Amino acid sequence: MSVARVLRRPGRWLAWGVLLVFALSGIVLPQVLRPGPLEQNLANRLLPPGARGADGTAYMFGTDALGRDMLARLAYGARLSLLVGTVSVLGSGSIGLLVGLVSGYVGGVSDRILMRLVDLQLSFPFMIMAIGILAAVRPSVDVVIVLFVVARWPAYARIVRGSVLEVKSREFVSAARVVGAPDWQILLRHVAPSCLGPLLVFASFELASVIIAESSLGFLGVGIAPPTPTWGNMLAASRNYLRTAWWLVVLPGLGICLVALTANLIGDDLRDHFDPRLRRR
Repeated sequence: MSVARVLRRPGRWLAWGVLLVFALSGIVLPQVLRPGPLEQNLANRLLPPGARGADGTAYMFGTDALGRDMLARLAYGARLSLLVGTVSVLGSGSIGLLVGLVSGYVGGVSDRILMRLVDLQLSFPFMIMAIGILAAVRPSVDVVIVLFVVARWPAYARIVRGSVLEVKSREFVSAARVVGAPDWQILLRHVAPSCLGPLLVFASFELASVIIAESSLGFLGVGIAPPTPTWGNMLAASRNYLRTAWWLVVLPGLGICLVALTANLIGDDLRDHFDPRLRRR
């Protein structure tokens, strides 16, 4: 990788770097920071960033209303947000890939049935459906991930189906049929790889959407329940301290914005890579 190539598109590498920093922080910091994200100390409540507590402990990002370390809580929230986003995207993308491949390649009655299921699923407003389901069950990380997987696979299916309809009429697919290749082999070796580009681009944008949606559910009080720290419920708990402790609002909000922005920038980068018309720029 040449330095000139990096300097030509600095935003691309910066986005990947920021996302990597958030991921590593979410994995490492909650394990090594003391006090941890759940440890309370009312003597150190509402300390501003950079202040020291009564016991001499330095709090780089300050403390919340219960004296908990904001840096540890933000790092743990980053872990949960990226975990929910990544697993949800992988799960819904896998289901959408399978449904889209079958629907686009087989066609006929199977295509019509599967696409009507997709239309039915997409007709429900996601946030209203999510609030109703999470209000009826005890929210947890597993429940939230399953909800996102079940709710968001139809968008992937539509994208994959469109790619399959375009790819299956190409010459290399026709040549594979002429030589007697079975359908499953044509799908796995010729059709599916050609659909991965649009799928990866959409998945990167979807990662940002899932993280924002998860934070919104936490802010509304129906997401992952406290005391587990998520960026959404941290924002909800800080509403009463907007004037007196700005860091309680700004830091979680900034984390959501940065992760969503970097995921969208990575999506732009992948789109430029897989679209040959944009690659010539």
